[in-house]
Amino acid sequence: MNKLNRVSAFFLKLLGIIIILLVVLTLAFIVKWRIDHLYLSSIEGRDINFTIIEEFKKTRQELLVYLGKEEPPRKKLVTEEEQPKNIVSFVIPQGSDRDMIGKILLEKGLISDEITYRELVDEMGLVNKFQYGNYEIPKGAKVKEVLAKITGTKLKTCEFSIAGGANGDEVGSLLERIGVIESAQAFGQEAKNMNRYNSFVGGYYKIEVPRKLSLIIEELTTTPNPPQEQAESENPQP
Repeated sequence: MNKLNRVSAFFLKLLGIIIILLVVLTLAFIVKWRIDHLYLSSIEGRDINFTIIEEFKKTRQELLVYLGKEEPPRKKLVTEEEQPKNIVSFVIPQGSDRDMIGKILLEKGLISDEITYRELVDEMGLVNKFQYGNYEIPKGAKVKEVLAKITGTKLKTCEFSIAGGANGDEVGSLLERIGVIESAQAFGQEAKNMNRYNSFVGGYYKIEVPRKLSLIIEELTTTPNPPQEQAESENPQP
């Protein structure tokens, strides 16, 4: 009886050791998985989809290489989703200016002409709004969409009317309120600098933003286009 008890105690102790080893190995495997995930993400410059199943395959391959049963892999183990064919990935380094960013976009095929790109950046008033970091842009995206993405701005079209006789500050307050511009004060000052503070023409306008302040002021101090309904009423069909 005592012998049977000793055998049972031995197997229980052995089972306990095996369970502890399994727990330790599982925790170690999870830690290794997270470390590999962070490492691969740092190489790619973005967060990747590296699953625990792929970590198991990677670890198995590493063991086989260590035991001399396989040759070291020539390429890292990654998922097919890491390099989608319809996405362009790139990095804008800290300190990059407009021209440096233009070269990056040209190299990635997101723009076709640096001169046109620079003109568009100026027209949209985005020269000092570039944000550094990692980006993923769909292939075939319009240049304005690319610029909006890397400057943290939003493309939109705003429709509004200006009352006759409104000055630069009054127009600026209206445009700031509806999201055409960021600062009514800057708008009013720019209108003064252009000698158009009291030259705004009342009427209906439709403007795509973001856009340079001076270009907005130029448009609002010329004859506006009437809205469709108004145009039809002023020019009735025979």
